[in-house]
Amino acid sequence: MEEVTIIGVDLAKNVFQVHGAAADGSVVFRKKLSRPQFSRFMAGQSPCQIAMEACPSAHHWARELTGHGHRVRLIAPHYVKPFVKRQKNDAADAEAIVEAALRPTMRFVEPKSTDQQARAVAFRTREQLVKQRTEGVNALRSHLYEFGHVAPVGIGYLPRLGAVLEDPNSDMPPLAREICRELLDQIVHLTGRINAMKKRIDAIAREGETSRRLQTMPGVGPISALAVETFAPPMEQFKRGRDFAAWLGLVPRQASTGGKQKLGKTSKMGQRDIRRLLITGAMAVIRWALRHGAPSNPWLARTLQRKPPMLAASALANKMARGITDATTEKVAELLAQTWRGLLMSRDELSGWLASMDRYSGGGDRPFWLEAYGGRSYPVDRKSSPEPIIVDHLTVAVLGGTQPDKLARLLVSTDDDGLLARFLTVFPDPVPLSRPATQIDTAMVRAALERLRSLGAARDDSGVKRPFYIVFSDAAADALQGFH
Repeated sequence: MEEVTIIGVDLAKNVFQVHGAAADGSVVFRKKLSRPQFSRFMAGQSPCQIAMEACPSAHHWARELTGHGHRVRLIAPHYVKPFVKRQKNDAADAEAIVEAALRPTMRFVEPKSTDQQARAVAFRTREQLVKQRTEGVNALRSHLYEFGHVAPVGIGYLPRLGAVLEDPNSDMPPLAREICRELLDQIVHLTGRINAMKKRIDAIAREGETSRRLQTMPGVGPISALAVETFAPPMEQFKRGRDFAAWLGLVPRQASTGGKQKLGKTSKMGQRDIRRLLITGAMAVIRWALRHGAPSNPWLARTLQRKPPMLAASALANKMARGITDATTEKVAELLAQTWRGLLMSRDELSGWLASMDRYSGGGDRPFWLEAYGGRSYPVDRKSSPEPIIVDHLTVAVLGGTQPDKLARLLVSTDDDGLLARFLTVFPDPVPLSRPATQIDTAMVRAALERLRSLGAARDDSGVKRPFYIVFSDAAADALQGFH
């Protein structure tokens, strides 16, 4: 019997279909198992890759099977559907899951922990209570409308509905008045449960480091922060902030072909709860800005001059999503405390990163990056502990690009505290946009990186390893001086 390297599982409530395949994709076994049989069967299998659709109970089984030594990969169901051959059934679904998991470009869903799923229960319960209250309010408004009483839309006008029911001069029959009072009591009861759940969510959002940081961003409250921490995958999976915005569906829908770019409306293809909450928070920021005159954010002021508020809210939500992935100084300090070599941070747009340093409350980002230059000792305060993180040799290399006009605005509008002087600015000669004649030799790139990694570390006078650096040769130093 061939060795099984991957098992596809079509999950269900009582009957599980498993499809085992070898390294070349050939079928090793097909089995239909009950729930107890499935648990025993998987516990007896040698550690291998397990693929499942990211459906109900998938995260539970991912944790269970990981405990048996298996590597579990969850796939979004709409990525599996194209691999189903002809008729749909459990066996075909399990085989399609294996085929999808073997694709080298397949995207997988990160299994959730029990704490994440517990937070999801709190979030979904509040959403359900709000939906039930909205249904009750709409029903009450429609009943009163049949008797000539018109009430404005919104939960804030609920006392007006109660006043109508208590009006002795109203022509409502006693039966209708009594039933509407019961409906109003139900709405008041649901409001109390919603407020209690809101307090619980606020307490949960105060506990997490990520949710506390997110709440310092304008337009992000406890519910939005909890949604990001619960439903979003680890931010390390995204190479840049705009990838997270695209994952949320806050980018235009594409129908490009033949080298011609054609963009449409917002794609709305990602996690709908986070996207909705970010747009709601962006609208709150815009309403505040419009009420208080010109907003302090120059980008938002220019956008509101050109676009309607709702379009500006979508654009602002995109920027908020990109800002969510920003690395905090606390996290950078934790990484620096674990390595003496220092860190390299890559940013695709440096102007946005520099502007974001003054966006959050606290103002500790800019002094941190000012000191991340000479390799001196630096303490970083932690929100979760009174003890700071001590970085013995604070050194971070920052690599990125920016547009000349944005760089000019930064030079003019930013205080001369020396941060911009830390960067070596290079203006490359313009070149025609064209495809390279040959592909990049990845073997040569890998060899160069390995050689760079193998170079010896510098030590200070006491013999302690210092952050890694390379000294310019005399010719390189002369060329740099001439450039300056």
